[in-house]
Amino acid sequence: MIANSLILPTEQPIDIHEIKRALLTYDKIYIPSPDDRELIPPNTYQSTFMQLFGLPPFPISFSTGNVKPLGKVDNYDEVFDKVVKDCKDAFRQGSLEILSSPQYTQGLTIGATLMPPDTPNPIFTYQNYRLMCENVEFMKLMSKGIEYLDLRSVKNISGLIPSSQEDEEKTINGQGRPAKVKLEIENLDNDSIEILSRLCHARIGSLSKYLGYCFIKDLQPFTSDIGYSNIISKLECNFRDVMEELSLDPKKQLSILHNLMINEYVNPYKLNEMSINDILKQRTKAWGNTQESRNELFAELKEIALDSNSEKQFERLCKSKFENFLSISKDYRHEVRKLGVNLFLEFGSLAFASNQLMEKILQHLI
Repeated sequence: MIANSLILPTEQPIDIHEIKRALLTYDKIYIPSPDDRELIPPNTYQSTFMQLFGLPPFPISFSTGNVKPLGKVDNYDEVFDKVVKDCKDAFRQGSLEILSSPQYTQGLTIGATLMPPDTPNPIFTYQNYRLMCENVEFMKLMSKGIEYLDLRSVKNISGLIPSSQEDEEKTINGQGRPAKVKLEIENLDNDSIEILSRLCHARIGSLSKYLGYCFIKDLQPFTSDIGYSNIISKLECNFRDVMEELSLDPKKQLSILHNLMINEYVNPYKLNEMSINDILKQRTKAWGNTQESRNELFAELKEIALDSNSEKQFERLCKSKFENFLSISKDYRHEVRKLGVNLFLEFGSLAFASNQLMEKILQHLI
């Protein structure tokens, strides 16, 4: 089965190049509704905040306004509509779909808190959002994604950073969370720093929410935004560090697998020349076999890591799986090479358990 993906939203409208790139790897691409910008359902905010302090859930749920919505640049909706129009062939084929906007409960309810289907756990979403916003390193990483932004050209600041309950720090009985980090940018006035800091907070919130949604729906998150990519990479590195600290051998072997990536490099100039219909024509039988094999490879490697009794057995079985993947993907690699598409295996910078195996795999640059 070929994996499906969701393009992570930012304050910028979706770029058609992101859609083209995703269509070369995934079976179906989902795009969040341009109207779905909220961090968590507003009627869950009071109870969620209380539970972070170890208090029981609030028995009454009600909405008191926006929690932390992701804003939009001035021309967001117009550009979004144009991209949708340009992608009509992919929508018609069923390869592209816009998710419906969730309908949040506005009234007061007693007892169970009502939430739209497939809503990520608001407690985990909000807690992860706060932890990252309170961390200097995560804020610096996210700020790389907004370096393009010239606030002097923004006509509607309130559209870029909508007002919300999270603008002010809340307390319960005098206790509160650590303050969200404010960016430190040289030669920039305090008002501009405040705007960019709040934008980074909203971006982190959106990332936290949609990573949770991807987990629920078994989707692969996709982004070309450097700020989002930086944070995802940091989360992956943190995960690998934790796995490497564990002493159990299967866990060590799992951490090895998290250093492995199968990447596709696509020549951006070639991609720019291709229409959506041209992209869809590349999704051939050979393409489908390669993408299915990619997913099967990682599923099989995970089982091998858990079941192998020794590193030698682990290496031998992995080598066999890699060779099978390279064989299956041969036709696809030949088809797309003229388009400037290169498929290759690479490893992260962390130490690999077997240098010999790593050298063998790296020889297979495709």
